[in-house]
Amino acid sequence: MSPLVRCLASSTGNLTLFPGSAVDCFLLRYFPDHHVEPGALTLEEVNYIAQILSTIALVISVIYLGRQTHLAGEHQISQMHQARSYQFQEYTLKLTDAEFGPIARAAFRADDSLDDEQVMRFYFYASTMLRFFEEIYRQWQEGVIASGRWQTTKRSLNGILLAPGFRAVYSVLRCTLDRGFVATVDSLIETSRGRLEIDPVAEWRAAVAEEMAATFGRQNQP
Repeated sequence: MSPLVRCLASSTGNLTLFPGSAVDCFLLRYFPDHHVEPGALTLEEVNYIAQILSTIALVISVIYLGRQTHLAGEHQISQMHQARSYQFQEYTLKLTDAEFGPIARAAFRADDSLDDEQVMRFYFYASTMLRFFEEIYRQWQEGVIASGRWQTTKRSLNGILLAPGFRAVYSVLRCTLDRGFVATVDSLIETSRGRLEIDPVAEWRAAVAEEMAATFGRQNQP
């Protein structure tokens, strides 16, 4: 005989002891008008249970697959952002290279003492960087990256455009670039016209002097 199972035998909420299986209890709870013989299941009852269980399993599977798809999408976007950040870091660190760094810095300033080979090296370096910014612009336009990321990138581009040597490369490639990107770059150049290019060494030394003065000033306060 099946073990005694505590279950709800009616809609009144009264607890009774009914000799039968857990399935019998389930049917009594959710199908109160359905007659259940103690310890016995009909084919109709088995069909009810099978349908309910299969529906529950289907819902769980859909939720799980949706969650996995969402996590996979987030992981892919995270990898894309990381790859883009790494690529920009490579461009920046290239300027610290002992051999290429001095050439690039001189070219940014449009130093006419550079020979043709040095100009050629800088041209392809700057054009690759320019294409990198163009691609980020296109991804922003397509909704792949958020506006906040593009705004940060645009500020970096604006700083580089202060260098006359980089603007010269842009001028050469301008007709081959995305029209929307060209309009953005033209606007940045126009709004920053007359500003001096960034001098990291001079700005760093000035910032250090300010920090040292502020530090000693606080120490000398009574």
